[in-house]
Amino acid sequence: MLWDRLKNNLFILAIPLSIVIFYLSDHFPGSFLQKLFPLALSTGCYFLMNGPAANAFIKSFSKKDKVIILLIIIYAAFAFSGYNLYLSEYPVKNLFKKTVFFIAVGCWLSFITIAFLYFTELCKQALFKQTTPNNDARPSPTKLYFKFAGIMILCWLIYLAGFFPANMSADSLVQWEQITGVSQLNNWHPVFHTMFNKFFLSIYHNPVSVSLAQILFMAGIAANWFLFLYKKGVPEKWLIWASIVFGLIPANGAYSVTLWKDIPFTFSLLWLTLVIAKIVSNDGYFKNKMAHIEVVAALVTAALFRHNGIPIYYLAIAALLIYFYKFRKAGILVGVVVSLGLVLWYNHYISDPARVVATPPAIKLVAPIHGMAAVRYYGGQLSAESTQEMEKVLPDSFWVNYYNPFSADEYIFNKMPFLQNLSNLPTTKAISLYANTFVHNPYLIIRDRLCGAELAWNVFEAPGAYNFKYHTQIDENAFGLKSGDNFLKKILMFGLKASEKVADMFMWRAGIFNILVLLLLFLFLRHRQWYLLLFVPVLGSDAALLLSMTIQNYRYVYFVPMIFGFLWLLYISNFKSAGNRLKS
Repeated sequence: MLWDRLKNNLFILAIPLSIVIFYLSDHFPGSFLQKLFPLALSTGCYFLMNGPAANAFIKSFSKKDKVIILLIIIYAAFAFSGYNLYLSEYPVKNLFKKTVFFIAVGCWLSFITIAFLYFTELCKQALFKQTTPNNDARPSPTKLYFKFAGIMILCWLIYLAGFFPANMSADSLVQWEQITGVSQLNNWHPVFHTMFNKFFLSIYHNPVSVSLAQILFMAGIAANWFLFLYKKGVPEKWLIWASIVFGLIPANGAYSVTLWKDIPFTFSLLWLTLVIAKIVSNDGYFKNKMAHIEVVAALVTAALFRHNGIPIYYLAIAALLIYFYKFRKAGILVGVVVSLGLVLWYNHYISDPARVVATPPAIKLVAPIHGMAAVRYYGGQLSAESTQEMEKVLPDSFWVNYYNPFSADEYIFNKMPFLQNLSNLPTTKAISLYANTFVHNPYLIIRDRLCGAELAWNVFEAPGAYNFKYHTQIDENAFGLKSGDNFLKKILMFGLKASEKVADMFMWRAGIFNILVLLLLFLFLRHRQWYLLLFVPVLGSDAALLLSMTIQNYRYVYFVPMIFGFLWLLYISNFKSAGNRLKS
């Protein structure tokens, strides 16, 4: 009798599990109050899943579904506890006890995972119950677009007033030097972004013009998404609230007026995701003449606003060409060919040393050499050739004394010519030495990569790690650019700091959102395999960071929560419909 009751109310186990994991162990950071959240979440899951409809939902999973969910749960358990259990010390101690705890975390997360999937399906069902507006009440696309965009612009103009004329770090000021002719164009910061800024400064020579352009770019793409979601059946009221929430998210507000390349890059990835969604969910997309321009613009901006956009661009091209081969949509081929021509022309333009100073070729080798430095630091097995080549780059004492598992800046920005020396090491030889080092020290190399990309996958900030979240001023400069203090700025600063203290895991980290992205991928693929294409921008960018990231800045992973939110709204919509709910 007791077993039958427990079997029918299995989700009640999430509550004691959360107490054991978060309160009776020392593996998770946070205050007593902060740890109330997983307890409250577990309690909510119990009440959500306590009923015949929830049981029917669980029984609907096939064996294949269960295997996929299990794999995601294992990844999620590692994202929650993997660093503290297996990466925080070397060598790893108490492996058996830690693995038992890891399994407990996985069990707790299995309840949370199923509850999230069920909650998403409930939201989808609730949306379908919404009444469709009468033909006479249907709004025009122009009115809807400007309504969504206007809400977000108003929110971000508050940040512009508080942080007027913009927030500019050292990176921003280096680009300002190039724009104003003080120094030559340098592709260390993508020339495409520098020229983007220069165009708007030619209209009005003040950082505020770039801030306004960035706000319009962000709002334009987000409003385009909301308009698309409305066409797919999401009620206007839902989307108005979504645009208000989106406008009020602290990171969106602070970044809207911060002159970093990562901001337009993030929204370009969001735009590319939208374009792919339009292609795979609407057979008539290319009947709109502007569709061809949109495809080209989304592809080119995603490729060129950041250097790591290039591999994402080629992944997206490959995915679109496969889709073209299957469905023969000529518009895809036109967009790919035109964008490829523009990207090749751009690369030819910046390859001229008379115009642009090239990026040091050693940049692509920083992550591998950092991994070899980890092996040297921890006393692993390095070949004589690897040791010899490393000493040509930096003295042995530098490798040991300046190693930081979460950053390579200590090597890059020191008085030694690190990048110049590393550039003398041929790429093929560096990769060969790195591969050899991996074969003899797999744990240390994997550990180094996971630490280097800690912000991208780890749900909680690792002890000793850091996260540079936002910038709230114009750094000291020789151009007379200044940002003042005002009462509004103090209020906004209070809000930013409060978001860190109250919801850092959700507001300023990507770990939990990558788990949710994988769960969304699972849900989409249950409907149609081609929906995998929607995830090329976010998962491709994740993979690029995992291979190359060597510094913990939130702006690098900003795209993950951004894209997740819109993909979740797309899933709960009637995304398979081809109808148009707007006036023509």
